[in-house]
Amino acid sequence: MVNLNKHPENPEEAILKAASEIFIEKGFDGARMQEIADKAGLNKALLHYYYRSKDKLFRAVFNKVFQRLMDGLVSVFEENMPVFDTIRIFFKEHQEVLITYRHLPVFILNELQRDPNIVVDMFNTSRLKKVRNTFFHRIEKEKQEGIIRQSIQPMELFINILSLSVFPYAAKPLITSFIGIDESAFFDMMEARKDGLADFVIQSIKA
Repeated sequence: MVNLNKHPENPEEAILKAASEIFIEKGFDGARMQEIADKAGLNKALLHYYYRSKDKLFRAVFNKVFQRLMDGLVSVFEENMPVFDTIRIFFKEHQEVLITYRHLPVFILNELQRDPNIVVDMFNTSRLKKVRNTFFHRIEKEKQEGIIRQSIQPMELFINILSLSVFPYAAKPLITSFIGIDESAFFDMMEARKDGLADFVIQSIKA
């Protein structure tokens, strides 16, 4: 039971932490403001003082969670290094995030289906546009240098990389059932496939 006379030292931080855990686990529709208040150790009135609606709180949480994921992805593509190295580091770091935050991929995919506009502003940032243009330029440069096959299209390559990285987590119930493994074995498999993913993509685009 929550002690209404003793609130966390930083209520807003406590709210975001509690809301992140509950939203990621249950999604927007399954989360309840009272449950978030209880987990944060404060009363519902104080929760509504900081966030007047569940929608506003969810957007704050989604922005924070999505930004944490995107910062890791974007920083890899910002580095000035060969495309093959970028691919290898991306798979390593992205898989580590997805394995650590196991509910994150399904959470993001579900909420994108529920409200596609939730990430529109994030993808329209100048930083992301610059990263995209820089990575695509490096691909075209290495095509001209004979490192990457001429038929490779930058956008198609990016979609393939992201799909290979994310899809198994979104399809985890199907994969575990089809192969006949439990969740622990699934994540062991995900851990083991980091380098294999990079090798697969690199071999498919190498000139």
